[in-house]
Amino acid sequence: MSKQADILLTSLAIQLLDAKLSLPVTLAIKGMIVTGSIISFDDYMLGICSEFESGGSLDAMVGEGIRAALEAVRNSNNEPQLSEFDQESVEGSDLSVERRECIHLKDAKIFVGNNLIPTNRGVFWRGSLDEVDGFAFGNLLGDALQI
Repeated sequence: MSKQADILLTSLAIQLLDAKLSLPVTLAIKGMIVTGSIISFDDYMLGICSEFESGGSLDAMVGEGIRAALEAVRNSNNEPQLSEFDQESVEGSDLSVERRECIHLKDAKIFVGNNLIPTNRGVFWRGSLDEVDGFAFGNLLGDALQI
């Protein structure tokens, strides 16, 4: 039997798919803690592109390839608009199912036991909604949950 994603977290992730907003959140996933801000799919993809493009020439080519793939997704006639994300369309669309099954974070920090990964900065992170065991609003920084 497969685990189902939390309806509240899924709804928030869907509402933020195409929005220019972010929401600080801390996720518990199989013993790990992931903290960051939920962002749109586009912001996630553009952030990944920027990270690659700021590297060397090979990294820049990878970034350009990701940017081209994002444009192809944006230009697809099958891509539903945010206004179509009501309860019925959440169940039935095909192309955006992958986007709806994932949550995208910026400035993510991953805690495994007492270890912080990465140690020097936050990263862009993508995870499966049905793997989240629990969540809290706000970012975990040091000893405090900050909203």
